Amino acid sequence: MKVDINTIKENPHNPRTITEDKFRKLVKSLKEFPEMLEARPIVVDKDNIVLGGNMRLKAAREAGLTEVPIYRSEWSHDKSSEFVIKDNVGFGEWDWDLLANEWDSYPLAEWGLDVWSPEQDAEIGEFPELPEGDRLPYQRLTYSLHDQQVEVVKTAVQLARGALTPEEKYEFTGWLKSKGVKAKQINELTGSFMGSHYLTDKSQPDVPTVEKWEKFKHLVDEVPEHIEQLIHRHTLAETDNENANGNALWEVCKEYLANHERQGNTSQADNQ
Repeated sequence: MKVDINTIKENPHNPRTITEDKFRKLVKSLKEFPEMLEARPIVVDKDNIVLGGNMRLKAAREAGLTEVPIYRSEWSHDKSSEFVIKDNVGFGEWDWDLLANEWDSYPLAEWGLDVWSPEQDAEIGEFPELPEGDRLPYQRLTYSLHDQQVEVVKTAVQLARGALTPEEKYEFTGWLKSKGVKAKQINELTGSFMGSHYLTDKSQPDVPTVEKWEKFKHLVDEVPEHIEQLIHRHTLAETDNENANGNALWEVCKEYLANHERQGNTSQADNQ
């Protein structure tokens, strides 16, 4: 059945997240193909709280839909909790060879599937030149990780990509304040509340990307080289580039192996 979208409540304990890029693609999909919701209604409990389909509900709102199809369950609390987790577990894996050979004519990336594209590697200048027709020397590795493990991996990758420490972010905001820049000036130039985020004592310190920095860097007469380096590092760390993530993970693994080898050599020396 269909109900008023405003009567459905998002689940505040939903364990599933989605990137901004994938969310935008989901919104686009619902605008172009709203029948998807008919085939896969949003699952809610007796209080109209979502058990399955939080992101589809948010995307439906963003797409301007006023009604959504739902399935109202009568499950117990434990059974509902079990459904929330099982509904978000990916039990299968993609057959990448089959996708490449039989689904290549479809806009898979536009539909939200993470597919490899040459542009991802070309962006960082590491795409190898190969004779036409040769298979690219790349592989896609898929792992199943617990949510806590995912956070560890993401943090390690971000650090390997040059993510800034809180101290370095404070260094930028402290320098910006010392130059007499006002939050209102940045907000007017960027059309956002970015300045308030950088310059108020209550906010967490942050650093702008190069694109954002160009909009208000003229407010200071001279920019030290170390500040420019912080901004460039932050920009690279924040860039959504799958190949850069792979390179960073490779660096993390190399460092782990090197440390492991050093520890092994130390143990052997101790035993002699």
